[in-house]
Amino acid sequence: MRIDRSDDTPVYKQISEALRLKIITGEFQPGERLPSLRELAKQLNVSLLTVQQAVTELVHQDLVVSQHGKGNFISNNPSGTARKSLIGMIGGHVSNPYNAQIMEKCRDILEERGFGFMPILSLQTRADASRAIRQLIDEGIAGAFVLPIESFWEEQLLWDFRRERIPFVYLGTKLDLYYSDYVIDEYEHGLQIALDFLLSLGHTRIACVSAEPLTAPVKKKLAVIRQHLDDKGIQLPDHWCRVGSAEHHEGGYLATRELIATGDLPTAIIATNDLIALGAYRAISEAGLRIPDDISIIGSGDFNNSNFYTPPLTTLRIDVGHMCAIGVDVLLRRLSGKGPEEFEQITLRPTLIVRASTCEIQPAK
Repeated sequence: MRIDRSDDTPVYKQISEALRLKIITGEFQPGERLPSLRELAKQLNVSLLTVQQAVTELVHQDLVVSQHGKGNFISNNPSGTARKSLIGMIGGHVSNPYNAQIMEKCRDILEERGFGFMPILSLQTRADASRAIRQLIDEGIAGAFVLPIESFWEEQLLWDFRRERIPFVYLGTKLDLYYSDYVIDEYEHGLQIALDFLLSLGHTRIACVSAEPLTAPVKKKLAVIRQHLDDKGIQLPDHWCRVGSAEHHEGGYLATRELIATGDLPTAIIATNDLIALGAYRAISEAGLRIPDDISIIGSGDFNNSNFYTPPLTTLRIDVGHMCAIGVDVLLRRLSGKGPEEFEQITLRPTLIVRASTCEIQPAK
């Protein structure tokens, strides 16, 4: 255990938290005797009173039992330990299939390892997120996963976790401004692969469609598409970059319908997720156009049985299960104190799954 004298957190709180993490991660076993107060005070170079405050806090949390004349012992009460073995999650809309899969996979992995799980998603405002973080802290979470929400306030709110010494790991994507543990998909690389694939098929008239909510990660995806096409000397006109005014497939439908209504048709469309691509299918069919003969489509995520779309959807596959398993390992290493001092920052590359929704550009008749 180390004391950070520059930290505003009281020293006894730092000691209490360090001991708590050793308990919930199994470094101290139920029934095991803690080092004496004098031993801890000498080891940490603090006063006996400071150590006594730290241990008293653990007693109040039912993690430690004090036996007069014998010492302090790790509680055998499973309910107290279980509460302190709770992992939280905060983030954006659970209606997003990507967020939903991350939540489900993390829940399964954590429950297999004996941890409780408390996700609070579908946060839309700064006040929502502030309440969610405070609720997780009050519930006594040991650590948390973060699915990015909005960059203009997210960083400030996450200082609550830092102040309470609660480790967290970004999953899926992250803020560029915040240095932390993360396990994310390298969507920039995936989008570049998808665009290069369309270019190899002869497509140069490439549009993109998305839907509300227009979150920071979605904005980044649209920027990557525009920049990569620009690097290839291909212009993406503003009317070919459409964001529908509804969520998911309905938003994809509205965005694609507006695109088609301009009368200036692309030969290929990239959708920012598979549900949005599904909405695009409907709009293209209603316009009497065919996929892929008239317009090729690429999605992202390989969610919602996209292999069973008609025709099956070419998409960027993200191995969410693998990402979540790595993320849980990173967080548990951080909790146990066995992780590296430096933040663990891991990126996973999506794979382009080619199906029947894309084809070579058809020659003009």
